[in-house]
Amino acid sequence: MTGPRRWPVVALLGTLACPGVLQELSPVEEVTVERYLACIDCIIPLDSVRALATRKADATVDSLNSGLLYGPGLQAVAAAESILVIGYVRDSIWRAQKGLLPLPQRLIYVSEARERYVNGYRSRGAIGMGWIHTPRAVAHLDSAAALPLPASVKRAVLYARDSLPPQ
Repeated sequence: MTGPRRWPVVALLGTLACPGVLQELSPVEEVTVERYLACIDCIIPLDSVRALATRKADATVDSLNSGLLYGPGLQAVAAAESILVIGYVRDSIWRAQKGLLPLPQRLIYVSEARERYVNGYRSRGAIGMGWIHTPRAVAHLDSAAALPLPASVKRAVLYARDSLPPQ
């Protein structure tokens, strides 16, 4: 098994080999990490994750690494996609009323926006680990740097590993 067919199997084996990676975090603490990973303006959620890492560094780093490697869950992606479709319809009407050029076809527009959402989520996993910067976080970032990731996620991994936290 080679190439793209191998990665789902590797991900499944990793998931089965590491059940309960997030069990060290309470449900409220898991929400803290998720709020950061799914955020748009991330200063306060990042501070909350960093504070959580002072108490539970390894569990916080593992949760961020899961966000980096796997991205948001299917329900989160579906919810984001439905919001993107609503936004597409609204923006298309507004552009038509203003005499502006139309947006790309809906499927293209939503697909590209969904990809940006997922890649942003994954990138925030890397950035969060970069700010925590424990040996475990750096090891996860080193491992991620060797993976075939989307370009924007790869840049975030390298930046987080090599430039965070600022000196």
